[in-house]
Amino acid sequence: PLSFDYVDSIGNKPKLKLNPYSWTKVCDANSIAFEVFVFSYVRSIAAALSYSGFYTNIVANIIFVDAPVGTGFSYAKTWRGYANMSDTLSAAQTYEFLRKWLMDHPKFFNNPLYIAGDSYSGVVIPLIVQEISDGNLDDNMPPMNVKGYVLGNPATDPKKDENSRILFAYLKALISDELYQSLETNCNGDYVNVDPYNALCVVDLEIYNECTEDIRSVQILEPSCTVSSPKSMGSIWNPDHLSDRDSKNILLTSSGLPRPWCREYNYIFSEIWANDKTVQDALHVQEGSIEEWMRCNKSLEDSNINDVSSSLVYHENLIKQGYRGAGHTAPEYKPEECLAMINSVLLSEANDRSRYNIYGLNLED
Repeated sequence: PLSFDYVDSIGNKPKLKLNPYSWTKVCDANSIAFEVFVFSYVRSIAAALSYSGFYTNIVANIIFVDAPVGTGFSYAKTWRGYANMSDTLSAAQTYEFLRKWLMDHPKFFNNPLYIAGDSYSGVVIPLIVQEISDGNLDDNMPPMNVKGYVLGNPATDPKKDENSRILFAYLKALISDELYQSLETNCNGDYVNVDPYNALCVVDLEIYNECTEDIRSVQILEPSCTVSSPKSMGSIWNPDHLSDRDSKNILLTSSGLPRPWCREYNYIFSEIWANDKTVQDALHVQEGSIEEWMRCNKSLEDSNINDVSSSLVYHENLIKQGYRGAGHTAPEYKPEECLAMINSVLLSEANDRSRYNIYGLNLED
């Protein structure tokens, strides 16, 4: 179902035109809303550069890959394709896909390549970049002009990720000095492998959970909320489709006030849209390949082998090789700085390290 057309471009970087009736536009199980955001952001960049006089042949070729197998519209032909899936195997398969795709589309050999993902992909993306880097060193064909990678709210090390939440909550004044000091003392700095007989630590963690339960853990300026399944809603949705638990908001005590905006609203129509038969026909989804499209296929959690306990060692190795990046919230909260970064770095053939500090956004950090 991969369908592409070529259009004229300047220099050795042909522009890739996605066929709107190919599923290459559909992102993985994380979110179709993410796909909409990315393309909107690219369009806004082009418009802003053109308006400001910085326009210099904008080229953004984006391929959304449903990985690992079982996410999105991807599927395996036998049950073994699901049963034996792991972090390292998923990375290897994605690398193999990129090799085959580039061999079929040699015009893109010279294009700068960036690998991107979010959430749990923070474990797998560094492995993919490492596979590409190692393949280049081994003279695998085709060589890939990998320049870096982009991660949003990435998982790295389960224990470190979880443990860091306590300190983060304290530094952001979500918990009191007294509670933080008590947690440190009673839990000995370990908030993951908690001894159930350590009553003082258990009680402290319960208090911590009460203090933070109504706050979105990945964005503390937003409320924690979920939406009902689209199955119970048909094709109609409104903000009242929140569960009873999630209708609480510690900042809005008056029942007469409107509900707060929730990021999950962005995702509500995805399952309705993706499971529509006419949509699947337009995307050339193989009939019978999947029973139901799910934004997050939780059934894969039981069969997927998490054979990478921490991706930090991969990050450290890639940093030594010269790969750098900005924070995952940079495009959302520093759009002008990111626009300047793209204009001066991503669209430049020269790798001028002196330009990596742009409007206060230090890309070396």
